Amino acid sequence: MSEPLQEPSQTTLSDQITALSPTILRDFEVALERAGSALLLDDLSRKQVLTHARDILARTAAQVGGHPTPVVQPGLAREIGADRAATNTSPTESLRAANLLFATVVRRVAATVDGPHATDHLILTALTLHEILTHTLRVAADAYVGVLLNRIHRAQIEERRHISRELHDRIGHGIGVAQRQLELSEIYWAADQDRALSRLRAAQHGLTGTLEAVRHAIAGLRLVEPVHGLEKALRLFLDSTATPELIHDIQVNGDESWVPATLIEETFLIVREALRNTVTHAQAQLVMVRIDLAPDQLQATVVDDGQGFDPAAGHRGTGLLSMKERASLLGGSLSLISRVGGGTHIELRLPVEGDTG
Repeated sequence: MSEPLQEPSQTTLSDQITALSPTILRDFEVALERAGSALLLDDLSRKQVLTHARDILARTAAQVGGHPTPVVQPGLAREIGADRAATNTSPTESLRAANLLFATVVRRVAATVDGPHATDHLILTALTLHEILTHTLRVAADAYVGVLLNRIHRAQIEERRHISRELHDRIGHGIGVAQRQLELSEIYWAADQDRALSRLRAAQHGLTGTLEAVRHAIAGLRLVEPVHGLEKALRLFLDSTATPELIHDIQVNGDESWVPATLIEETFLIVREALRNTVTHAQAQLVMVRIDLAPDQLQATVVDDGQGFDPAAGHRGTGLLSMKERASLLGGSLSLISRVGGGTHIELRLPVEGDTG
């Protein structure tokens, strides 16, 4: 009578993973360095990613050893997700790190375990590690998105405050002045018609300026023909906000029907903010916009010859942050190159997928 198959020694496997942990962590750090991971750009991020990897290995060892633990430490994963958002680090960096850790663990365990149950041990390790990594990435991603949504909410509040200031300072003031001129015209009419007419002309001039301010506000808030009017909308925005001295060239290549209408609108908002910065801060003589549409990708560049700035010194307001967050939430990226006196180059890349109807 043959002997029954023995179950894999999970306790032994747990001990092996624990003993391998220092070597795995060293291999993992080397793999991150070779991949040029953004997670190693500063000491804090390096310490964080290695501490997290050590925690994941400890949990993997515990679970394969038959000592159930939560598959993820929510506090640490949430902190990492929030920090990635705070430093504008793409979520793909975390996914790449998870893949490198998984490959490192599997390679080391495969080279170490032996015996009749070596394959079972390797499969158990891989499945357990995959479960822990999946849950970790999900918790971190939720925290990442939460931070971005909160920032966008704050940016929206700031935009509303900006609109309120514009309405009060420009439109409200202009209407108030025109109303006062009309009142004075009525007062002067009986005794001095020339003076009254002067007040009427002043009121007319004030209302004309106020009407232009209203048109300016509308152009900044609305996307005209959102599905098939990207180029037209951007030209309208520049025509209503830029000085005649600013030369601008806008090119939109490709068919907008390839791209979902919501993505076209988000692209408009991002590019419009870049142009707003050019008009407001750059003191540029030339700005060029090129948008290339394809069934799988949207790419946009905004280049000006303005005074530029030092990105390392920070940026003014929430405009650039809002642009980056919009791009990130859409699964894309936004990069900026600028130097003092050397103009600014902004590049937006967005994946295109889903129904375009």
